[in-house]
Amino acid sequence: MSSSKVSPFEEWSCQQVKVKHGTVFLRYAGTGRPVLLLHGVPQHSLMYHTIGPELVSKGFLVIVPDLPGMGQSIHRTSAPLTSKNASDALFTTLEFLRVSQVDIFAYDKGAGVSVLLARDHPDLVKSLIVAEFALPGFGLEILQQPSKDKKLVDSWHLSLFSREEQFLAWYFWHLAYSGMSAIKSDHFRRYVQEWKRPGGLEAGVEFLGGSIWEDMEEFKDVKIKPRMLAMGGEASLGTKETIEQLWGTVGESDLECVVVPKSGHWIGDENPVWVADYIGQWIVNVEGHEYVTNLDWLNGEVTLNRGV
Repeated sequence: MSSSKVSPFEEWSCQQVKVKHGTVFLRYAGTGRPVLLLHGVPQHSLMYHTIGPELVSKGFLVIVPDLPGMGQSIHRTSAPLTSKNASDALFTTLEFLRVSQVDIFAYDKGAGVSVLLARDHPDLVKSLIVAEFALPGFGLEILQQPSKDKKLVDSWHLSLFSREEQFLAWYFWHLAYSGMSAIKSDHFRRYVQEWKRPGGLEAGVEFLGGSIWEDMEEFKDVKIKPRMLAMGGEASLGTKETIEQLWGTVGESDLECVVVPKSGHWIGDENPVWVADYIGQWIVNVEGHEYVTNLDWLNGEVTLNRGV
């Protein structure tokens, strides 16, 4: 694995890819085994500003998209923003990029998308790491429902009826190991800005909870083949036993579980170097994956006028 100097995340090459219901925006860097990093809500690809470069320095090709409707990716409102539609959009994106094998690290809502990608395309997904999430049908739908007994401080749904800044401040503070210091102030402003763009708030709400019943049907009895690792922050999911309960029936192979130290829900901001080291070591130990590539062929290419 190389350890050469890596460009800051926001200086990485970027790409827009046409998909069935809009476009997917992504950043990429490096050469090696492709690793796809999927973010959660209310964040977008910016959450990988530290983990991404760390993995590039370890010799991976790192691909970081904004999920449909999030960040700079566009999802047309004529189609529901479900995990299945997001998964299909990512498959189209990887086909366009000519990536035929990929390891995935998927966080929060991105984890559900990754499971469907692995289910529908088992030869594409060589290994899967999921973090800080429970699939719909495995308890998430209960946690997501508002209650008349909840006050503003208890429920993100009620916080959402206030301003975006207040909602995001509640969300980041409430689920952190180290409070608001977990998120850089300029990054917080970027997340607020993305939620304020046309359609940003609506997409976030639909993806967080509006499509949960469709997702429950999609995940019913789901089983996937790739080797799996599940992660959780020590101030969030807390124990290996809890993580095992949430994910133990999803994979066909034995599930590995790990607790991220000194972190709450925001493992990409509170302990990113530890997470990147663990991801890199774990992926390297996946057998039967020698696929190495880069995306240099995209340099200078005009692609948005191509059909899906």
